[in-house]
Amino acid sequence: MEKTDILAPEEEPLPVKTVLIVEDDADIADILVHALKDETPYQVIHVQDGFAALKVVRTIIPDLILLDYLLPNMDGLECVELLRAITPIEQAPIILMSANLPRRAKERKDLLFLLEKPFELDLLLLQIKQILDT
Repeated sequence: MEKTDILAPEEEPLPVKTVLIVEDDADIADILVHALKDETPYQVIHVQDGFAALKVVRTIIPDLILLDYLLPNMDGLECVELLRAITPIEQAPIILMSANLPRRAKERKDLLFLLEKPFELDLLLLQIKQILDT
């Protein structure tokens, strides 16, 4: 009689979490994209403005949004307003980034936190992991 291996039923792979980066500065975007791809298991999508972000979220619901404040065509807070109007995005964590955060951004309660540029990349990666792994 041959000994056969008993195979455990295949486990469903955990869904990959997605980070949407909305950043018009190519250098900052490049750093963020490469750091997230190299240091985390998350899928990363980068767009350069708020209109592109609104287009992306029609088909992909991000688990976290890193959003620059100073964007072409619409600022980050205008983008937040439009994103929050989309039902699956209304509760998504949003981190607003800027070198000059306006006071009205600091008064918002629907932003996870505000990130002032320049920022410490390692600390940002740690915060992202904490947010997405809870």
